[in-house]
Amino acid sequence: GVTALIDDGARLSFTTNQHVSLDSIFVQNSTFRAGRDTVIEINEASTGGGMVKTRSEVYLNGPGADARLNGLYYTGSDQHMDLRTVQYHRDQHCESTALYKGAVAEAGRSVYQGLIDVEKNASGTDAYLTNNNLILENGAKADSIPCLEIRTNDVKCSHGSTSGKIDEEQLFYLMSRGIPREDARRELILGYFEDVIGRMPEIARETVRDNIISCVNRTDNWSR
Repeated sequence: GVTALIDDGARLSFTTNQHVSLDSIFVQNSTFRAGRDTVIEINEASTGGGMVKTRSEVYLNGPGADARLNGLYYTGSDQHMDLRTVQYHRDQHCESTALYKGAVAEAGRSVYQGLIDVEKNASGTDAYLTNNNLILENGAKADSIPCLEIRTNDVKCSHGSTSGKIDEEQLFYLMSRGIPREDARRELILGYFEDVIGRMPEIARETVRDNIISCVNRTDNWSR
């Protein structure tokens, strides 16, 4: 587990990129407590592990604190991923965003739970929570559970969730330009994740892309 206390006016960037073997169990609990006018960037990429359970909690305890949570996950056969984020707003005029995107292949299963929790004295809160899922095969399953718990007025809070499949028109367009179907499919999956990857530190981006490609190749081989 990870626990961090961020002093007033400080900035923290924290990135987890796990691609452990499929016979592994991966568990991680992270807690971040932010003071006045702090900026926290949390990035999470989960592409390995047979059983994965992660929890990231951010406590915005000082006015003007800002937290940005970004995550992606790819789940294939014999994989179960359970991810949870919590944005605790404990003081005034704090901002937070969470964007988590997943792709589920084969008979994989993912569960994402997100919560925005606003205390009664946290007026001026500005918080958003988004979870998107890409269903790659008929046997795949993704559960999305976004929640709001708000105890005060004068806030801007919203959440959203989508699930869908690869756009066949986009796939056809790439194939009509001479790109093989498997390559076109892989590029569309990478493109789907790119807005999350682009928010990660530059040093981590290429490794995350490589891990996603490895997952796509593995699941494509399985489906054949």
